Amino acid sequence: MKKSWLGRIVFLLPLAAQAQSPLFDRLSFGVTGGVPLQRGANTKSDWYTLGPSVEFAVTRHISLQFNPLYRRLESNVLLFNTTPLADLRQIGVVTFSALRAEEWRTNAWEFPILGKYYVTAPARQWRPFLGAGYSIETGWRNRKITDLTQTVADGSLKLSRSEINDRTRATNGAVTSAGVLWHKGRLGISPEVRYTYRGPRTERVRNQVDFLLQLRF
Repeated sequence: MKKSWLGRIVFLLPLAAQAQSPLFDRLSFGVTGGVPLQRGANTKSDWYTLGPSVEFAVTRHISLQFNPLYRRLESNVLLFNTTPLADLRQIGVVTFSALRAEEWRTNAWEFPILGKYYVTAPARQWRPFLGAGYSIETGWRNRKITDLTQTVADGSLKLSRSEINDRTRATNGAVTSAGVLWHKGRLGISPEVRYTYRGPRTERVRNQVDFLLQLRF
């Protein structure tokens, strides 16, 4: 009895794979890398982005793409401040943060989902496309803070340092892209320019433009 069921399973496996092959033929996988075409005013290191990619062909001209992207960001911020840190009027002590320097290092992840429209049919070797979609970004940040404080009563200065590890605020944005796919069978190269707009509460560049290159198979 056991041999009979085992024989049926072995016989049905090739048929199941053949039945699923049209679905898997619509999938393509790849690696996406690129560089930003502009950086924030305080950003000193944002030289690359890298991540995996998966694309599903819905029709001959329309597909859905998901490709998480990793960025390593570094920035310096210098702040002048005249707001009292502590106001103890009963003993006549008022302390101001005269100067604050912050160094940020962030491991950021973007999760864009795009709908893509290919102008030409799959049989064509060159396939220009336009894309639009939605992106969510979050990250983990290390902040090194140096404070120079001053006490008004005697004018004394104090230098202090601290370190904070936290998660950045999750932000979302609209994404548009334009590019072209050159392919031969399942292998392909796809350069594109991608624009991401984020809302006013973002800690990153609000208008982000990237040049990306995808290797797919």
